[in-house]
Amino acid sequence: MTQPPRPDDDQYQLSTLIRRVLSVGDVGLRRRQMERHLLTVDAATAAAHLEALFGPALSGDFEAAEVLFALFETLLQPEGKVALALEAVQLEARRSSCDALGWFLLDPPPYRTIDLLRAKGGGDRSKSLGQRRTEAAGWNTALLEKLLDDPDPMVIERLAANPRLTERQVVTLVSTRPNRAERLAAVMAVSRWNRKGEVRSSVAQNPYAPTGLAIRALMFASRGDLDRIRFAGDLHPLLREAAAFFATLRDGTAPAD
Repeated sequence: MTQPPRPDDDQYQLSTLIRRVLSVGDVGLRRRQMERHLLTVDAATAAAHLEALFGPALSGDFEAAEVLFALFETLLQPEGKVALALEAVQLEARRSSCDALGWFLLDPPPYRTIDLLRAKGGGDRSKSLGQRRTEAAGWNTALLEKLLDDPDPMVIERLAANPRLTERQVVTLVSTRPNRAERLAAVMAVSRWNRKGEVRSSVAQNPYAPTGLAIRALMFASRGDLDRIRFAGDLHPLLREAAAFFATLRDGTAPAD
């Protein structure tokens, strides 16, 4: 019969996860190391490992923050066995009172949504979807600027991956209200942009954003952004609660009323 892991074994597994994630610089490879860990250890162990990283990460521990960012990337588009493993970890986080991880994995619907008829009012409707996707991957900066309000997430996906797109343009795109949650998710799926603090902050403060994505962005937010979000009346109540929680975890003090 297999013996339960000893505390020193558990610490070794966590240290191994950190070492493996930080041993590679590529974002995709770091995500694969996180996926490997989720598929290798049981849900209870994975939940305990991840929960242990939040306090250090919010206190400025670079290594812990980078591992959690690998988890952030993994959560963007989980598939197959990884998606099932994440569901098991989420259930375990709730059962074991892993509060920080529980918040990080929470995924409520957007606070506000825009109907497709209104969404179709943006963009150049005289061109086909294929034409707009081709232009989004091109080099004509004037066309790229016009595509910022395109309602189709497939166009935005191409546009966000275009190296000629600037951070100013991306912030404009994700700050727009009303907006489609799928457009915002398409931008945040690009590592170049989800690494930018202003982009993450703009997504977190947009009530049309996927709420789970906004909550996860909070983990890497500044103290000022956390305060702005927790007192914002136009954002999802759970997002505001999450901001208060992470502010508390960051500085060890109860959030102000």
